Amino acid sequence: MMLLMQIKVRSFHDLNNALFGLFFALATTAVIYSVLKWFVGGLRPHFYAVCQPRASAILEAQAAERLMWFDVSVCTNRDKRAIVEAMQSFPSGHTAASFAVAVYTTLYFNAKLKIWSDSRAIHWKLVLFCLPILGAVMIGSSMIIDGSHHWYDVLAGAALSVSTTVNMTVYELRIYTTLPGRMPNLLARFQDHTLKIWEKHGIQQVGFWNTLVGPDANELTYILKWDSLADREKKWNAFFVDPEWVQARADSEKDGAINAKVSSSFLTPTKFSALQ
Repeated sequence: MMLLMQIKVRSFHDLNNALFGLFFALATTAVIYSVLKWFVGGLRPHFYAVCQPRASAILEAQAAERLMWFDVSVCTNRDKRAIVEAMQSFPSGHTAASFAVAVYTTLYFNAKLKIWSDSRAIHWKLVLFCLPILGAVMIGSSMIIDGSHHWYDVLAGAALSVSTTVNMTVYELRIYTTLPGRMPNLLARFQDHTLKIWEKHGIQQVGFWNTLVGPDANELTYILKWDSLADREKKWNAFFVDPEWVQARADSEKDGAINAKVSSSFLTPTKFSALQ
């Protein structure tokens, strides 16, 4: 889907960042649910069908009035790998992975298509936004229906993936390319209006830069810091429809448009980055 979005975006840099973020969310989710499976686990709904326990062991324990505590030695199935797999129900790995991809993809769609930037989303954009989540829900539901997981395994997998996908510090790099002679108007709008409105909405800036030497002197580059992708969507969408911002933008562009092009990229710091 991100490849198809490049028909509209046409940016290798955007595609590279999008895929890197997706793999980061997926890898983080995989590590966490793998650790939970090994140390928490739990019996799958079909465990007894896989184990095929010896009834005599249970009857002997009952006859001796002993506490019935068994290990895999009571299983008649000699496929140890299948038995171990049947003991790793919590959480659902398939659900966690599918929701990690789905949530990240929906956030990417929202960032590119501005689905919630208005109070009434365009219907086809809203359908596209919901499709990845619908696919993840269907995968999770199938895990319950076919007896591979309990309902709470699926719910935990979904919650895990959402938390690892959404709750990570991200930086947004935005580059505004102004029309010739319009840079002073853009700077004045930021200084006199935009920064004050950002402060009201809790939007945190890292810094602003003009291009001193480069391919285009009409560029203004700045970076914003977000607690998570969800934090970004919530605050930016609230800012975008703020009446004070709408009025300030209209007033600054009454003599004509200011920007010729606006680009946006979401970044995550490397482990050796001084800025985390």
